[in-house]
This record gives sequence, structure tokens and C-alpha cells, in this order.
Amino acid sequence: MGKFRKSIFFKVALLIISLQTLVLFVIAVLLQKHQLRLIQKIHNQQHSFITTFIEHQKIKQISKEVDNIKSVVNVLSGTLAYSLYNLDEGNLKKIIKSLLKKRVIKSVYIYDSVGKEIFIGGYKDGKKIILTKNIPPQFMAYPSIKEDIVYNKEKLGYIKIFYDMAEILNELKAQETQALEIANMQMDNVYYSLQKEHKFLYIYFFLASLLVTLVVVWVLFSLVNKPLSELKKGLESFFKFLANPKNRVTPIHIDSQDEFGEIAKFANNGIVISSHLHAKLAELMEVVNRYVPIVEFDEKCKIINLTDAFCDVVGFSKEYLIGKDIGFLGIDCNELIKKIETNGVCQIEMKLFDNKWLFSTFTKKELADIKEYVWISYDITSKKEVEFMKNNLEVLVDEKSKEIQKLHNLTMDSIKYASLIQYAILPPKGLFDEAFEDYFIIWEPKDIVGGDIYLFEKISENEYILMVIDATGHGVAGAFVTMLIKAIERQIIYDFKINDSPGKILSEFNKNIKNILHQFEDKTSASNAGFDGGVIYINLKDNILKFAGANVGLYYVEDGEVNFIKGDRHSIGYRQSKMDYEFKEHILSLNKDAFYITTDGFIDQNGGKKGFPFGKKRFKELIKENYNKPFDIQKVIFENELKSYQSLEERNDDITVIGFKGKK
Repeated sequence: MGKFRKSIFFKVALLIISLQTLVLFVIAVLLQKHQLRLIQKIHNQQHSFITTFIEHQKIKQISKEVDNIKSVVNVLSGTLAYSLYNLDEGNLKKIIKSLLKKRVIKSVYIYDSVGKEIFIGGYKDGKKIILTKNIPPQFMAYPSIKEDIVYNKEKLGYIKIFYDMAEILNELKAQETQALEIANMQMDNVYYSLQKEHKFLYIYFFLASLLVTLVVVWVLFSLVNKPLSELKKGLESFFKFLANPKNRVTPIHIDSQDEFGEIAKFANNGIVISSHLHAKLAELMEVVNRYVPIVEFDEKCKIINLTDAFCDVVGFSKEYLIGKDIGFLGIDCNELIKKIETNGVCQIEMKLFDNKWLFSTFTKKELADIKEYVWISYDITSKKEVEFMKNNLEVLVDEKSKEIQKLHNLTMDSIKYASLIQYAILPPKGLFDEAFEDYFIIWEPKDIVGGDIYLFEKISENEYILMVIDATGHGVAGAFVTMLIKAIERQIIYDFKINDSPGKILSEFNKNIKNILHQFEDKTSASNAGFDGGVIYINLKDNILKFAGANVGLYYVEDGEVNFIKGDRHSIGYRQSKMDYEFKEHILSLNKDAFYITTDGFIDQNGGKKGFPFGKKRFKELIKENYNKPFDIQKVIFENELKSYQSLEERNDDITVIGFKGKK
């Protein structure tokens, strides 16, 4: 009896009987639970449907309310735009009050982009409160709708409406709670009914378990015990062969025509094939071990296995290397593992001892719950020696390239520093704010430094001098001339009493540059430098403007028409310029709509479909279309218009444009 208890037949029979009894019991329990889960699932789906339906209603209601608000704003858009354009506070109050009547709207304000502040606003706190500026923060914490206010295609500002859907959402939440309570009551009734029906379920499964047990015992005893013993003998001999290929394999002797016979047949075929493959694999592994450097290491970077070939590469024995950290070979193991985990594989070229180079591939072993890694390499020392010889031939070329790059960097650093100096001599923005009601300045050197410059000086409490200069050339050459012009300008402004005469200022520039650079018609001069430009004298007290130009004109707008004052056709400082030339002055009232002065860079820029210059006609049209807009907006329009016209054409020259409006 004791031997029978130890047999596989007894164990399998006991296991199957126990398992099938357990399975039948579990089936009964699972069936019961399945019914309950099914009911619970239906109940949950009912809950989910109710919740989803209510949530959909919430979204639909919120969307409807938001659409209603947008519709009202859309209807009022014309009135809003007209009222904001005319700063009609009364009408805007009425609009805000009408919006606050909606129960979801908590606060409203209208922002004026020109004034850059809230023009008027209101909120609802028991009653409708209209403010002119600030709204309490708590009434601006709600979700909001923002719509631009546009009048005649010009954005005047925007209206922002803050709304609260809490009241609507609370009503829907109450409906959801009531529906869920009804569903819970129905579920309880069904559950109690099922509990009564499950009492007899376990009795039925116990009887079925007893019957199945008897059948299983008979089948195992008569059909399974003997074939299993024979399979055991055959498999034992096969596993002994796998452990040592020198052992003999005994075939499995089962001649029955049933499944055990088929298993024995396939097992014998598999043993024959596996035995052959195992022998070949053993030979292949011996070749890999001798000729392929391979290392296996764990997540702590410890070597757990390696081939003899790797030992030959590094010059250490296998016993010495097992358990060693691969970091001693110059590898940052932690960083390596991160790359493997991220990319799945990592390939690097690495140098070992005695100038030995390896191309190594690191990858992760596919083992469940075990982190081990494989390092496979091949020798690339010969390749590296060839690369070293090639690189030595290129060293001289590389050094010369570095010297050239160094000289280039020094030159660029000098030019960039010159640019800082050129920017430093430009007049401060505060001086323009003081002198003009509104203005813009476009100053774009073609290169890092340029030949265009503008100067602005305050010469008394109400008097100013503005100069726009286009010096010879551009880039570094032009920048040197602008430095000379700045120096002469300081001398003229502070040493001569001609500040109210733009024409005399240009004449003094002409004489000074010709004398300093020795540029006379009857003498040979290595240089021929000078500038074209315009000088504007402004007197805020007398409300007048004086202008003189050397090949630079002045544009001004009066009664919506663009007028142009030509400068004299005579440049400043060049050899051919006359020493005693007197420039004509023009006197205007400052009460014009706008003034503009530009060097030829903007006018002469090529572009368009045919590559022609921008031209004065197009420049006048640009002024006429935009002179009544704020000057900061005009600046953007002028820049974008030139950029669009220029398209893919190269920039011709430095560009300077100044527009301004006199103080009333």
C-alpha cells in the first residue's frame, strides 16, 4: 500500500480527483458569483447610463448657454463696436446690464486696446453693479468667453464675459441622485431573489463531483499507469544524454494505437533529432567559446559568465574575471544599462589594454524577472590603426583651419563690438517721447554695422534738432563714416550758433568733412566719403518745423493728402561737393497730420514680381493708407510691407525711416 501511495498513478489520481472536486466547487461558486456579477454589471451599466446621460445633459446645457451668450454678443457686436469707437459709456452700460440679466453671467468687462485698460465693466452680487475700471477678483475667477470688438476692420478691444453654470449643474445633479436611488432599490430586490435560488446549487455540484471522481479513477487505473512508466524510462535516458552526450539514449517502447502510442512515436522522433542538434550545438558552442569574445553580466555589473575568447582579449583567466565588476575595463556600467533599457541595444567602440580596440554590442537577455545583459565584441584594432594613420595626415589641415577660424572669430568680435558702439550713439527713446505726440523709428543696418544713422539733440527747452544720415556705403566702411559724422555733429551743435538753421548745419557738415578728409576738387585724395541726409529743426513754442535736405526729402500729410519736399541735389563732403554750397530751408507748421523722413534704402529696395525698386509712389501710398493709425502700428505695417515686397530678393542697403506727429 505504501508503494502504491508513492506511485505517479496514485499521485495523479489524487491530484485529478482533488482538482476536479475543487474545480466543480469553484465552478459552483463562480457561477453564483457570475450571476451576481452579471446583475451587478447590469446595475453598474444602469448607473453609468444615468451618470453619462446626466453628464451629457450638463455638457449640452453648458454648450447651449455658452452658445446663447455668444449669439447675444454676436447680435450686439455692431452696437458694441460703434459705442466703444465713440467711447459711449452710457450705451455700453446698457449692454452690460442686459447681459447680467442672464442667470449664468456673473461679470462682464470691455477692454479698450487703444487705452490698454478696462474701459467699463460690471458684475452681479445680489444686484447688478456697473464699474468703470476694476471688477472684484472673485467675479473674474469664473470661466469666460472673449470676443474681439472690431470697427471698420480695426480691432478696438474685446469684451470678456464670465459665467457660472453651478445653478444649472446642481439641478441636473439632483435628478441624477434621484435616478440612482431608484436603480439601487431595484438591484436589492433582484439580489435577494437570487440568494434563495442558490441554496440547491452546491448539492447538485457535490453529486456531479462524486460521479466524475469514480470515472477518473477507473480511466487512470486502466489506461494511464503503464504508459507513464514507459515514458519515464525513455525520458530519463534522454535527459542523461543532454547532461553528457556520451551516454546512450534508450527509445520509448509503447506500441498501443492510442494517444500514448502517438506521444511515444513523436517523442522518439524528437529525441533522435534533438540528440543530433545537441551534438552540433555543443560543437558550435565550443567554436564560439574559443573565437567570439562574449561576456554575460547582471544588473549590478558583475560578470556571471564569459567565453575563453574574451579571456584571451583582456589577458585574464576565467576564474579571475567571474564576479568582477566590468567597470574595471573602463566602462560606465550604470550609464550603459540605462542606454540598453532605453534603446534595447547599445553599440560602442572601446579601447582596452595594450591598444586593443573592440566594437562591442550590448543587449538585454530575454529572461522573465531577471535582469541580465550580454556583451558581444569583435576586434577592430587593425581598422583603428588605419584610421590613426589617416588622421595624422589631416592634422596640419585641421590646425590651419583652426587658425583661420580664430582670425574670423576675432574679426566678427570686433565688428560686433563696433555695432555696440554704433547703437550707443543713437539718441535715447525718452527724448522722442518728450518732443513728439507719437512716432516710430525703423533702423535696420544691412550688415552687423551700417552707414545709416539718426541723431536727435535737445538744444533748448522747446527746441530740437533731428538728423537722418545715409553715409557712404554700408557695413564697416559706412559705420566708420557715421562715427565721423557723430563727432562733427557734436562740434557743430555746441560750437556754432546755427542750431535753428538746418541749411547752415548741412553746409558746416560739408566744409568739415571735406577739410578733415582733404577731399577737394583740385587735390588728389585717397578717399571720397560723405553722406546724403536731412536735418529738421523743431520749435514747440512757436509750433514750427524747418527742413533742409541733401538728396533726402521730407514727406508730410495735410488734409489727407501726402506732400513731398525735395532735398537739394547736392551731397555732403564728397570731392565733387562744392565747399560754399548753401542749402535751401523749408518752414512748415507742426500742425500737420504726420511727417516722414527716410534714407534711400527703403525706396530703392528691389522686389515685387519684376524685381523693381519699391519707389516713392508706393511709399506715398503706404503713408496715405496708414498715417492716421497709431505710429507703433504703422511701424509694423511699414516693416511687413517692405518684407513682403522684398520677398526672396537680397537686401540692397541700410534702412532708416522715422515718422512722427508734432505735439498740439
